[in-house]
Amino acid sequence: MIKKYSAVLKKCPDIYEAAKKVYDLCANDTERLCAAAFSPAAVMYTMWILSKAEEKGIKRLYFLARDGYTMYHTALALCRRFGINIECSYFYCSRYALRMAAYRFLDDSAFDKLFLYSYKVSPYIMLKRAGFSKADRQSVYVSIGFKGDEKALMNRGEFAAFREKARTDERFRALLISKSDSAYECFEAYVKQEKIGFYDHVGIVDLGWTGSMQYTLSRLLYNMGVKTQVTGFYMGMLNAPPSEISYETWLFTEKSRRIKAWFSHNLVECVFSAPHGQTMGYARTGDGISPVLAPDEPDGNTEFARSAEHTAVSIAENIKNKNFNEEYRKLALSLLKEVMMYPDKQEAEVLGVIRFCDDVGEQYHKSIAEKGVSDKLKKELIRHKLMNRDSTDGYYWYYGSLAAGDVRFKSYYRQGYRFTRYILSCISDLTSN
Repeated sequence: MIKKYSAVLKKCPDIYEAAKKVYDLCANDTERLCAAAFSPAAVMYTMWILSKAEEKGIKRLYFLARDGYTMYHTALALCRRFGINIECSYFYCSRYALRMAAYRFLDDSAFDKLFLYSYKVSPYIMLKRAGFSKADRQSVYVSIGFKGDEKALMNRGEFAAFREKARTDERFRALLISKSDSAYECFEAYVKQEKIGFYDHVGIVDLGWTGSMQYTLSRLLYNMGVKTQVTGFYMGMLNAPPSEISYETWLFTEKSRRIKAWFSHNLVECVFSAPHGQTMGYARTGDGISPVLAPDEPDGNTEFARSAEHTAVSIAENIKNKNFNEEYRKLALSLLKEVMMYPDKQEAEVLGVIRFCDDVGEQYHKSIAEKGVSDKLKKELIRHKLMNRDSTDGYYWYYGSLAAGDVRFKSYYRQGYRFTRYILSCISDLTSN
């Protein structure tokens, strides 16, 4: 596999030599694909993070679970190897856990995140996002007059009607506040345990996309009286983050339309995940406050998480120069573009074991690269998307699904989808201004 990426990697001999050394020791195709493409990008991203933190005088970085797992271990390796004086901590959290603590504010921001339309949504999925038990859900259904099947998927009209009834219902609001108050109390104790408030300025590390995690975290810290300045370090931004947050991005910003046209944030999240389940909340134990984790990830996800972490750390331990090179950004973009937009069938099948979910409650999963079929592939192109821009019944990684499928004229679909993503991004920017 490394032959495909060698021409790019050789533009930086230090990274290439380390990646080649690690690649030659890999035991399977999963490790080889990580060592050739994903892990070199992760190492360069982490070098950028540490360089920016030193530039800003930040002495402590919090790598957010689970997206920060690989970068956390890579940062530890780089700090050890080059004597970098930055403390690195792994901070257990998730959109689910942070929002559970924030729902108590009962404002539009909290409700919008709770009532968010996704690939699959039902009354059951929606209320599970707020941790409602079966008895809680039945109580809400009675209160709002819902008599249907709670697990039946809803279209957008049904979803909107259910959402409006729930958000104005007193029973629902009382249950939500009670659960959120409890979550807030435990999260506040976890924040104190992790000593965020001990520093004037800290950095948080995540993959990126919208900045919503940092916004929710910052809001919670403010309500706890924590005055620490928080700067986010992100691989990229798909949409403009809230204006209140301070952040830096490496690969691209929300205005980088050409990059966003091929970049698969779903794929990146799956590869750079962690070999443990989602943080569901926090609980008091004999040792203090511990995260409450969901069951482990699907086997394919766990294998990739471990492979990405292992190969990235190994590359970090073998590079010779600690100085961040500004050319690394172009190098990483080229590597990721090769694997994201131009995967061959073997790569798509290797990555296809990963299962992804776009719902905060993770109530369902499906393959990141299911085998594409022509009719469904066409629905993601410009003619169909302009007629039905709200459709969510697509592929999590279009280019991978295209490569995995047995369809003709793949270059037509590939370029058509890239053009579609670019045009929709332009339209989105115009309508938001």
